[in-house]
Formats: sequence, structure tokens, C-alpha cells
Amino acid sequence: MYSYEVRGQAGNYSTMKVSQVFSDSIYVIYNDYLIDKSSGISSIDKTSNYTTATGSLSREEVINLYHEDIICNIDRD
Repeated sequence: MYSYEVRGQAGNYSTMKVSQVFSDSIYVIYNDYLIDKSSGISSIDKTSNYTTATGSLSREEVINLYHEDIICNIDRD
């Protein structure tokens, strides 16, 4: 499944994994940890760091977040 590397408002970075995909939206599970630099994001991208914090995003929201560089990278497993 896909995971997104995201930049937070305070300039920190985290990830979120896509758990379900629908034609107009996706559901994600948020990583419980943040990191200061995007170069170290792989150190927090572990299955054990994803718990129950979930959310949903419309297809349009995902596209906007990508164009606004909030979604920094898409990891296609």
C-alpha cells in the first residue's frame, strides 16, 4: 500500500499510510511520531509506529496537499 511523507505546520515531518481507497477518497493511518528533517523519515516509518489515529481525505484534498508540498513524497510499496 502507499504511504505519504508529510510536512507539518511546525516544519517537522511524519508519515501516513493509506489503509483504504475509494473512488473519491482515501482513509489513512497516521504515524505517532514526528521528526525534524525529512532525510531521517525512514527511521520512524515502522509498522509499530502506526496505531489507531486515522483520518480520511478526499481525492481533491490529496491533490492539493501534494501541490502545496505538504505531501513531500509518495512511497509506493
